[in-house]
Amino acid sequence: MSPFALLQEKPSKEIDVVTDLVAGNMLRLVKKKGRYYACEMPDGRKGFLPKSAVAVYKRWISNKATVENVIQSAKTCWAHLTSGVAPVLKGLIAAAL
Repeated sequence: MSPFALLQEKPSKEIDVVTDLVAGNMLRLVKKKGRYYACEMPDGRKGFLPKSAVAVYKRWISNKATVENVIQSAKTCWAHLTSGVAPVLKGLIAAAL
């Protein structure tokens, strides 16, 4: 799973972006639609996310943090940060506030 994703207007490969998201954003899953979830943001904006970009909270919270997966997450963020991927920077800045 990528540390960032795009909330799309429609569930298709043609991307009309509602907003960009970073790991840790919490949305309400409204329904499943093929390979996508219809989602709603806390501010009421709605859109679709590929299922591959979503970690369902109940499953995510049950995962135990290990040294290995914390290091892997740090390496992934560092790789995106040094490649100039802006949404990751946005997420790191938001996490630091």
